[in-house]
Amino acid sequence: MQHKKLTNYPIPPKNPLRRSLDAAATKQAAQFPGVGVTLGSYKHNPFSDAKALPLSKPSRVPGRFRTFWSLKRVIVIVLIIVAMPGLYLGGKFVYNAHKLFRGNILSILTSTKLKGEDEGRINILLAGNSADDAGHSGGDLTDSIMILSLDTKRNQAFIMSIPRDLFVQIPGTGAHAKINYAYVAGKTDNFNKDGYPAGGMGELENVVSNDFGIPINYYALVNYSALKQAVDAVGGVDITIRSNDPRGLYDPNIDYATHGPLVKLTNGPHHLNGQQALDLSRARGDSYYSYGFAASDFERTNNQRDLLLALKTKAVSAGVLSNP
Repeated sequence: MQHKKLTNYPIPPKNPLRRSLDAAATKQAAQFPGVGVTLGSYKHNPFSDAKALPLSKPSRVPGRFRTFWSLKRVIVIVLIIVAMPGLYLGGKFVYNAHKLFRGNILSILTSTKLKGEDEGRINILLAGNSADDAGHSGGDLTDSIMILSLDTKRNQAFIMSIPRDLFVQIPGTGAHAKINYAYVAGKTDNFNKDGYPAGGMGELENVVSNDFGIPINYYALVNYSALKQAVDAVGGVDITIRSNDPRGLYDPNIDYATHGPLVKLTNGPHHLNGQQALDLSRARGDSYYSYGFAASDFERTNNQRDLLLALKTKAVSAGVLSNP
């Protein structure tokens, strides 16, 4: 058999695309050293070339910590509930104080001296009328007149009542009349004098200063509603009736069928609300069947002073000061 001699042909160069594929396969084989080994001899640690991943947080908090956070949440809720009334009352106090001091609430912290303080005595003129009592004739007459004098050196005070029927000269009119008419005269004639307030209280202050020789530093005009609301605001007042009549005090209202007795109090301690305190301050025993008012208007002024003292005592009591 005749053999032909094979001619040695040159190996053609590799295609550029082929060379790129071979290079990629070589690189891939380097990354996976297990390729090409038998299945039984292949041992690959999956964590040898893997990056550590962060562990996720447990889905549930351990019981002890869960109890702590629950308790803390309850405490916060309770504190919020407790604080809400305090915030409301605090806001209400600031609002009322803002109105009381006309927007200058910080004035209560100032050290400005009161008029008369350097002289050691502050005199306040208190007058009461029934201008807010509809249908009451003579409502502007100041049937209650008092001087409250404060001794700033001895820290003492006294109250002096001025009888409403005291006959005096009213400078603004040049005539004589009962002192309870001074306010009406000053209001009607538009009293205006240096050193005195304008109007009715200025005329009344002028009369008191001239006839009693007492300088007045401040004044206040109080009507029925003011006294009633003041007593109710402190939860009522405690007063002791000491009438010369063993039955106590009794003064029926003129309109008995509608309002019942104006005042009916036995001797001894009583707790009065605003309306009862107002009734007692008005009563003087001038109605039929009344008893216990032997001194008439003097008895009334005495009861008025006792009511003011009772109001002062209740207002500064611990129970009132601690009540929002």
